[in-house]
Amino acid sequence: MNNAVSYAMDSQVIFQMFFSIVCIAAAIGVSILVLRFMRKFIDFLLQ
Repeated sequence: MNNAVSYAMDSQVIFQMFFSIVCIAAAIGVSILVLRFMRKFIDFLLQ
């Protein structure tokens, strides 16, 4: 019984770590896309 509980805790911790890593990667990707869009928009305005 204790092994099942510890395994459930481990899987939950791993899932939380994986979820946080995915969120960080998504935030970085979105920020890069926003920066690219802003650069194109500024170039368009300056022309």
